[in-house]
Amino acid sequence: MISKEDILKLANLSRIELKESEVEKLQGEIGDILEYVGQIKDSVGEMGEKVEFGNTYNVLREDDNATESGTYSQGIVTEFPEQKEGRLKVKKIL
Repeated sequence: MISKEDILKLANLSRIELKESEVEKLQGEIGDILEYVGQIKDSVGEMGEKVEFGNTYNVLREDDNATESGTYSQGIVTEFPEQKEGRLKVKKIL
């Protein structure tokens, strides 16, 4: 079970204010989530697979047929309705 202090520390890091009832509710919910993640971790380990958490690796393929920069963008730029000082002019969005 995650402690009340851990919940308050997470709330502080997230810059949110929690009422006492919310802290207690989150204790149970986060505790359940961590328990579930632990079950997943255990079940993956039981299947005999190599379990590594936190390692990052590239899962993308190499781009064999890369096009030259600007091949498609030049056609789009020439068809854009308004340009100003070499830039595409768009409506202001607030």
